[in-house]
Amino acid sequence: MDQLKYQHDQVHRVSTVSQLGIHYDNIADKNPIPTNYDGWFPFSRMYSFSIGDWAIISGLFELLKGKFPNMKIALPSKEWLQSIYPKQVLDNWKHSSLDPLDYIDLIFKNNPYIDSRFNVNEFPIIFSDHDRAFTNEVRPLVEQIMLMFGFHLSSVDILDSRPKLYFSDDELDKCYNTIESTIGGKRRFGCLLFGTIIENLKGRWDDKHLLKRVEEYRNLPIFYYSEFPLEGTEWEELFPERYNLAELGLSLREQLVLKSHADVNISYQSGFNDAVCGTKGKHIVLNPYDKFKETHIRKVEYIFPNGEVKIF
Repeated sequence: MDQLKYQHDQVHRVSTVSQLGIHYDNIADKNPIPTNYDGWFPFSRMYSFSIGDWAIISGLFELLKGKFPNMKIALPSKEWLQSIYPKQVLDNWKHSSLDPLDYIDLIFKNNPYIDSRFNVNEFPIIFSDHDRAFTNEVRPLVEQIMLMFGFHLSSVDILDSRPKLYFSDDELDKCYNTIESTIGGKRRFGCLLFGTIIENLKGRWDDKHLLKRVEEYRNLPIFYYSEFPLEGTEWEELFPERYNLAELGLSLREQLVLKSHADVNISYQSGFNDAVCGTKGKHIVLNPYDKFKETHIRKVEYIFPNGEVKIF
């Protein structure tokens, strides 16, 4: 694979590597950024622009500001992304009628730790997810980036690196009104999400292990989105009180607010669900992989194809 970097608003190939980044033990200076650093930290994903790609690193910037309080953080503008990447590259991440250029706003709207959105000719060097330090064990991508930029293993192991979303009062009020007009009052509820942008994974997965695991939530009111009808399936029997998110007229941000307030989120692994995996509720995810990857999230309960349940 190619190790890439952004320089002068272009993507440059650095080298061919077997694993992106450098080993943590090979970082000569474990504090490459001084604590009192008051300059800019421009950052963008590299060739990865799905909702999930932005979601899984969304907790990074609060952590950076916690360690470097005077740092100023900038994310790319739509115009910058359009100037760097051909339309066919960005369209790889298109889902239904959604524009991939809007995904940054979906995830980072109201984020108080983002100071600016940069455009062409603002920064000669822009950091990316290729700037990472790996260890001998699999770690979430956001932790690898933290290790590259001055965080020690001892602090990374105790800090909460999960996704972070920030909602406005209006968004919260809309969520509370939706709950009141559907399930009413302060009842416990859950959310289901059975969908993916990966073509070969669309439709219903073999979810007998997931059904067994979520039996304890039987009869909980459920808000859901599904690529296949739930009627006539075990899910209809398990959750007779259901509210289809596609019929409630909620924006994607409003759906994220609702999911972030759920007592349990049950889903196939998807970027949209990853976005709320930093909340207090339980997160139970059926995933198609046989081992943990950098896209998995701490404290989430993953069900593997063989039925094994593990928490990253």
